[in-house]
This record gives sequence, C-alpha cells and structure tokens, in this order.
Amino acid sequence: MSYLKTIALLSLIVGLGACQPNNQNSTNPENTTKNEQTYEENKEKSIPLDNVNVSLSQNEQNITSESVLNCFPSNSCYEETVNRELGNVNLYKMTEDVSITSVKEDEEITINIDGPQPKKISYITETLKNDTASISDEVVDGNSFVISSKGEYSILLTAQWEDENGKFDGSVSKAAKLNVK
Repeated sequence: MSYLKTIALLSLIVGLGACQPNNQNSTNPENTTKNEQTYEENKEKSIPLDNVNVSLSQNEQNITSESVLNCFPSNSCYEETVNRELGNVNLYKMTEDVSITSVKEDEEITINIDGPQPKKISYITETLKNDTASISDEVVDGNSFVISSKGEYSILLTAQWEDENGKFDGSVSKAAKLNVK
C-alpha cells in the first residue's frame, strides 16, 4: 500500500508542478500548428538549445545521470509533451539501471549547463526511510543544491528554457541515484 501511495503522491506533485494556465490539448492539430508557427517565428531570435548539455557534479566529480527527456520545438517536442511524459513518473523505476554515485551530505551539488542558462531548474527527490517513501519537490536558486540528510535518493532534475516572451523554448530532464554519506 505504501508503494501505491508513493506513486500517487509523486504523480500529484509532478502533475501540479507541470500545470499551466493554458489548457490547450496537444493532440489538437490546430494547437500543433500554432506551436510550430510560434517556433518558426521565434527560431531566428532564440538561442539554439538543441545541443545543450546538462550534468551534475560535486567537488568537480561527475555524478552519473541518465537522460530522461530532451524536449525542444526543433525536435517537434513541446511543453505539452513534457507535462504528459513526466506527469506520471516513477523515480525508483526510472533510476533502477542508473549507477549509484556517492556524494557528501551538506555539500553543494552543481548543475552544469553547457549552453544558455535555463529560466527554471527544479528537481524531485525520493528516498526510502523505514519502508516509507519521502518525496520532495524543489526549485533551484542558482546552479546548485544541497541534500542535508544521509540516505539513498532517486532524483529527477529538469531544466526549462523560455523565450523572451515567456513561452516554452525547451526542456532537459535527467535522472540520477545518489548515496548521500
């Protein structure tokens, strides 16, 4: 029962975090055409994000992570896709094949962005303590964050870019598994 509660709570957190006031349905061809037109209109003005690389490190040591979703209008991926794909995420399942990286408690984990800086960086952590899942959803202020409790954590990090008008310009999501000592 605890596992089902964890999945439901995580889905709720991610779903609420992904909600936007614009409730257009991405399967509507009219909306897709509007998205493509917006992309084409802004393509000349926006900074190319197709090759942006996002990684994590602590004290200049790389933290193993796996790419979950690279979503940009240039690969016909839009904000609706991010909301749909990450709306029902299971962090433990997503990170089951990712190598565990040991990191130090209360020391900065740096988010390295090889490209333009995103408008928003957020992460979700999930850890098990005494057979109970603990879930946290945080927005990063700057390019680093700290985990201040020992344990094994599954993390989903998402960096999101917006154009000068505040419209979705791309998103990169990475999954990692950390052993905080």
